[in-house]
Amino acid sequence: MRQILILTTLLIANSVFSQSHQGPALGSYASGVYVTTNSFTNQPVSKSPKFETVRNKIRFKGFAFSIEHNEKLPGELDIYNEGGVSTEAGGVALIKSFEGNTESNSIPPDPHVAVGPDHVVGTVNSDFAIWDKNGNLLKRIDAGNWYSSFGVDPFDPKVVYDHFAQRWVMVWLDQRDSPQRGYIMISVSDDSNPLGTWRNWLMPSNINGATTTSNWGDYQGVGFDEENFLITSNQFNFGGYFDYAKIRVIKKSEIYNNSTDTCKWYDFWNIKYPGNSQSVFNIRPVIHFTPSDTSYFVHVPYYSSNAYVIYRVTYDVNGIPALSGSAVPVTAYSDPPQASQPGGVALESSGPELTNEPVYRDGSIWLTHSTRNPANGSFSAVRVARLNPLTSQPIEQLTFGTPSTWYFYPAIMIDKAGNMVFTVSRSSPTEYVSAYYVGKQNGSTTFTQPYLLMSGRGQYQKDYGSGRNRWGDYLGISLDPSGETFWMMSEYVAAPSVWSNRVGEVRMMPVTGASLLTDIPKIDFLEMERGKEKDTITFQMINVGSQQLIINSAGLSNPAFSLVGQLQYPLTINSFDSLSISMVCDPQTAGMLYDTLVLVDNDPVENRIPVRVESFDLNPVAPQKILVVTNSTNSGGTFLINKSTGESTLLGPAGGTTFSSISANPKTGVIYGFRANGGQTLLHKMDANSGKLYSRTTLDLADVTSSAFDTSGTLYLVSKRNILYKYNETENSVLRTDSVKCTVSAIAFEPLNNRLFASIYKPLGADKDKILRIVQGTGDTIRIGNLGNNKPVRSLFFDESANLFGFTGVASVSGEFTAIEKSSGNGTVIGSTGLIGLVSAAYYPGVINSINEAGDASTISAYKLFDNYPNPFNPSTVIRFSMPVSGMVTLNVFNTLGEKVAVLINGNMTAGEHKVEFDASGLTSGVYFCELRAGDFRSMKKMVLLR
Repeated sequence: MRQILILTTLLIANSVFSQSHQGPALGSYASGVYVTTNSFTNQPVSKSPKFETVRNKIRFKGFAFSIEHNEKLPGELDIYNEGGVSTEAGGVALIKSFEGNTESNSIPPDPHVAVGPDHVVGTVNSDFAIWDKNGNLLKRIDAGNWYSSFGVDPFDPKVVYDHFAQRWVMVWLDQRDSPQRGYIMISVSDDSNPLGTWRNWLMPSNINGATTTSNWGDYQGVGFDEENFLITSNQFNFGGYFDYAKIRVIKKSEIYNNSTDTCKWYDFWNIKYPGNSQSVFNIRPVIHFTPSDTSYFVHVPYYSSNAYVIYRVTYDVNGIPALSGSAVPVTAYSDPPQASQPGGVALESSGPELTNEPVYRDGSIWLTHSTRNPANGSFSAVRVARLNPLTSQPIEQLTFGTPSTWYFYPAIMIDKAGNMVFTVSRSSPTEYVSAYYVGKQNGSTTFTQPYLLMSGRGQYQKDYGSGRNRWGDYLGISLDPSGETFWMMSEYVAAPSVWSNRVGEVRMMPVTGASLLTDIPKIDFLEMERGKEKDTITFQMINVGSQQLIINSAGLSNPAFSLVGQLQYPLTINSFDSLSISMVCDPQTAGMLYDTLVLVDNDPVENRIPVRVESFDLNPVAPQKILVVTNSTNSGGTFLINKSTGESTLLGPAGGTTFSSISANPKTGVIYGFRANGGQTLLHKMDANSGKLYSRTTLDLADVTSSAFDTSGTLYLVSKRNILYKYNETENSVLRTDSVKCTVSAIAFEPLNNRLFASIYKPLGADKDKILRIVQGTGDTIRIGNLGNNKPVRSLFFDESANLFGFTGVASVSGEFTAIEKSSGNGTVIGSTGLIGLVSAAYYPGVINSINEAGDASTISAYKLFDNYPNPFNPSTVIRFSMPVSGMVTLNVFNTLGEKVAVLINGNMTAGEHKVEFDASGLTSGVYFCELRAGDFRSMKKMVLLR
């Protein structure tokens, strides 16, 4: 039930400390529902691309406003500076950074961030993410699903951590033209931990008091003070034109501790400039860090101006708010040009308006906005101002810029010592859009240098056909509850026309004495193949103390890890400086390897940095073994299948629950696996002894549904869009070969003749069990027949005798192991696997050598060393040998004196045929002997080197 009561309507126009507006009006709406993050994973659902601002069809930039010039204020160039170096202006130390919300389905992304005692929450236009403070992603939740009980389409997110009440609050918007509606959605956590229970509130934005209006709220501002939650919006009518600005004031008790499902608030709307009849566009509420009996709001006029406006909401003894405002004289600023980038493609970037919320601390309001660079009007800069809200006068004004660069969408925050940091997007004719941050110490008149958070990696041009290449619409910055470190989430170009966001934690307040921090909490080399891979991680040792940090030694004990270079101790790091250290991992044993980097220094806190790697062998699967992987229903396991009965035996965890396909390379016996990663595919390889698949590389290919090797060892992949690709492992590239004329669920190559078989994907109706052949070169399909049970086929493979097998049944029932007649498609069930959620299978037949008269494949049955070719040779030749089983092999070269002159192989080799090139460039002409040893087998061949 909706209850709305109008208390009063005011229209005031008198002194400079008053203004025209309507309201306040009391409104209420029944909507409170409980949700929990426990219902969601860390991967949001995939959605089709959308352009967020189709809701606001006309780009509106507000109205011009200025006041009488104050000659006592400095000129634009007088307050302009290009920053100093850290030792001159007080440095900003980057403590850690990690990837924030990556590209989703919406432009612009509207990134925003908040930080609490133990977590970071980031929002973009389609979803929100929760990390711990080490950057581990805990949740990534689709906003539409989060608000599914309201049936809305959320956009324009903002998130804050209310340090007064220790609560997280998110605010989103919704709008639709038909039927006409506009909503504000507010989510409030039940405590300081964003994981767990929240309460969602729905408030119409198209009502003022008791009156339903024909407009809706856009581009909201979100602020708070000790008692109230503050929301502003630009009200557009459903035809797309701006009507007026609006302020909504909500007592925190209405959304934090409400025992009913109804929330109340007060509205002010149709707000004018002080002493002026012109409507205001884009008011921002202030985030209050110091308690105040007044709720502050700020407006920065569009175009060129010499004034800001401070609006104040005060409260009577009954809690009823009143609104007033005053103009603040400032040094003139100008409308900034739109940003560009290498190649000259323009970006729709910010004007001089406030795109992020100002900050109130210790009696001052801090704000930042873009402006035209006074030293070069073709580029943009950043104005920072500190205002006295009681006197309506500026306390500080500075403009930051650098030559031939555009700065846009700045976001500001102040720490408890009065130091300032803003994050900002930056580009130039030679720099792609990158994420930066700049600081200023309390009392300083100089900015620090601009620090790079993440560099842009390509030109950005993406409009989904709208004609608007938008960036922003804002960036996020927040203050740690400790009051000492800043957290930002800033947008950058991750790849050509792909946006992403980088989270960074920085600090300006020094710790007394020497204090060491590292930009990563642990040194994790993740997964590496034993004896075949080396990796290097470079990390920063940062001294955030007021004195020099002196490191006398840095020690490791595990031989798998070592520091790069000969470090000369003691190492000295000045205050707010850093030192890059590189560590190498070269694992020679398999398993989980651990160590600790122990630092001996003058920091009173002991510094020990954990180090780890999971080292593995890619053991091939034994010939004639069937392996399958399952999804989350069976906890993502790898299972062995009995070829005679179909029964399954757990081999071990697969290393994931979202694999779409696995296949065995017929030349090596190594099993490859594939799973989606956003718009790309991760290629894995399996250690067949444990069943775990390890990520090896990323393919620039989306939605792989099935895979198979032909008999030459060439890998083919099929995408959800029915495209057949050939994979080049050397170049890590895919080549489109065919467009398959129907949707298939699995593919398999018949041995030696390489005919490509497939099963149809058809979720409904008849013919779900159809078997096909794909004609390579055209993508046409030839029907073979049906299994005869109308059960879908999940996976296909051929054995060493060219017999076709498959696994059948929907994923929600136990998969059946089935023999398939390749000439007719008829299926015979061998047995049930007992596995629900079976995804894909791989089979290694051994190396198929020939086809006998009956048309069956045969395999290598004995060891053999072949004659080298060419022979004689100069200076290199190829030595070929075959093995019926995997095992230890030595392949050596001797001279006529019996001296060993070359070791070509000394290690485990897989069953099959192998080739080794012998380069004799360093040897003299003469006769040499090649010897192969494998178990009890020994064979030797004569070779002649002619110069």
